[in-house]
Amino acid sequence: MTRIRDMIRACISAPGPGVAVGIWRDGEPVLCEGYGDAIRGGRLITMETVFDTASVSKMFTALCVLILERRGLLSIDDPLADRLPQMRTAAPGVTIRHLLNHVSALPDYMELFDAKGWGLAHRLGMAETLDVLAAQEPSSTRPGTRYSYSNSGYVLLSAIVERVSGQSLARFAQENIFAPLGMTHSCYVDAMPARLAGVACSYETSTGPEVLPMWEMTGDGQVYSTIEDLGRWALELMQPSLFADLILQLCTPATLADGSHTAYGAGMQLETVGGRSVFGHDGGWAGFRSLLLVTPSAGLGIVLLANRADFATGELARGILVELLSASRSA
Repeated sequence: MTRIRDMIRACISAPGPGVAVGIWRDGEPVLCEGYGDAIRGGRLITMETVFDTASVSKMFTALCVLILERRGLLSIDDPLADRLPQMRTAAPGVTIRHLLNHVSALPDYMELFDAKGWGLAHRLGMAETLDVLAAQEPSSTRPGTRYSYSNSGYVLLSAIVERVSGQSLARFAQENIFAPLGMTHSCYVDAMPARLAGVACSYETSTGPEVLPMWEMTGDGQVYSTIEDLGRWALELMQPSLFADLILQLCTPATLADGSHTAYGAGMQLETVGGRSVFGHDGGWAGFRSLLLVTPSAGLGIVLLANRADFATGELARGILVELLSASRSA
């Protein structure tokens, strides 16, 4: 692991906020370490440090929806308007599947907020997000015809989980995903600021200002977790015990109306790294950067959680994966 540690240290140019790294091979941890400060000049990053995982959250939101489908409480081919009637005018023809696959043609609510001059310091949540989306004119693009990544779809999925289950997304995920997997330090945070034991502060750069977001909508993000907990999830992805059938659905690429496939499943990015099929998700939000990658054919899982916006988690994680695959081939 000396080469891997050197790669990590090379990405940290100065003392200050840094990164937590977890690597698992064949079900066992081979490197789980923290580098830098959870709070600049204070507490250090450890395996118990809690980070906002940003868009890595999407895989858990998608899993909540699929759990509800498995219970017969919805179908992912249900029209969105049947579950959220206020979206009937703004999203004609959009289904839950379209939201899961990022093919709904809905605008990203972050861009809509920006147009209104609403920034991170504004306290905004589910109600404001749904109101803004419901007020939009229908897209000229037919749903299901084009991949277009949109955080809006996953906020709408959060609202659907709440309507169908009678619970907040935070409570539903806690009872049906995090607790069963033993992810005791993981949760959706739907009230800001996050008041969690061991939570990291986030920064623009190693010396830049702390970022203090006040947005409270869930679904597209807002899962806070640790390397240890996400390691449990990575192992479930590689060696499923509770969600084998649903993980298959998460990792099945979307099919567009013309029969072509996208590189996205349901809350999962699908790619090839070092000649191997890889799935996972990266994330970036309010000074946090995150990435979870799993390569079942090689028995490898990697998680990176950083608390500085300029940390290249994606480049580092894929570089680590290529290094590990190369070392395995030459062994």
